Amino acid sequence: MDKNRINIFIIEPSHIIFEGISNVLMKFKKDFYLYRFNDLEELKLSALKESFNIAIINPSVIQNRLNDFMKLKSSCPGVLWLALVYSFFDNELLQKFDDTLSVNASLDQILIK
Repeated sequence: MDKNRINIFIIEPSHIIFEGISNVLMKFKKDFYLYRFNDLEELKLSALKESFNIAIINPSVIQNRLNDFMKLKSSCPGVLWLALVYSFFDNELLQKFDDTLSVNASLDQILIK
């Protein structure tokens, strides 16, 4: 893996939201490589083959799979786990992530993450 490349795994069911994230990230002119997954199982299988730096996940995807999420998270040290928030989620669920990323975030706020 190229050390300058940042691999980002994204689980987001909405194609429009995913495309928006992609377009925003490309504005940073960094070497991002985005992987899109439909569910936690797909991400888990890919994590066995490809290392990644950041996971951006719609929290609704893990609501009923917290144990699986926590096992995956603990098996991937050094990965930044971000909850992509654009609706209400229980704070207890959001605390399972390292941080949150609001769809209303400015470019500067995204860059800080």
